[in-house]
Amino acid sequence: MTRGNTWHTKASATARGNLAAAVSDNKLYVLGGSNALNAAVTVVEMYDPSTDTWSSKYAIPTAVAGAAAAEVDGIYEFSGTLDGNTVLRRKDFEVKFV
Repeated sequence: MTRGNTWHTKASATARGNLAAAVSDNKLYVLGGSNALNAAVTVVEMYDPSTDTWSSKYAIPTAVAGAAAAEVDGIYEFSGTLDGNTVLRRKDFEVKFV
């Protein structure tokens, strides 16, 4: 990849918005989000920039959009407040990818 003032097209993940993202071991993980119908999803995907590929991971247990994620020691702390159009109490998930 050339560095500078140029954008480059890379592989695409499943289309969605309002997702959470975190980086671990030089890989980008995107969790949850909302689809084109504004419904929350359970999709989890990993992007490997060394191969420019996305791969599916295990789904999160509850569809959540409008969330945040952080990686600590290989475990994702994942909190969200929206499930589609229904406001939920705070949800916490720990996701460990092996």
